[in-house]
Amino acid sequence: MKRGALLINTARGGLIDPAALTKALDDGLLAGAALDVLEGEELLKDERQILAQSLAQDKLRTLLLHHSLLNRDNVVITAHIAFNSREAVQRILEMTLENLPVCLHGRPQNLVVS
Repeated sequence: MKRGALLINTARGGLIDPAALTKALDDGLLAGAALDVLEGEELLKDERQILAQSLAQDKLRTLLLHHSLLNRDNVVITAHIAFNSREAVQRILEMTLENLPVCLHGRPQNLVVS
């Protein structure tokens, strides 16, 4: 990858190692990062709530690394709103309206089958 590239993650938080990301940003390997998901993001809370939790050392380390990313000028964290464009919301509304009548008649569409 080119030096100074931008990293964008909208997939899964666990794909990004926050320590490696911090090092890559510090070393200039990456110019910035945009993260819509973070590993352990359920732990990112008000500081008082964090202090009240009993966390394993690895979870605490990940939490602190993510917390340090929040304060960087070259990192944007969007907290699960990357999908939120006019077009995406319109598609969701249209799909919902299409699915309502068939669900009401006992023929649901777009089922996830395991």
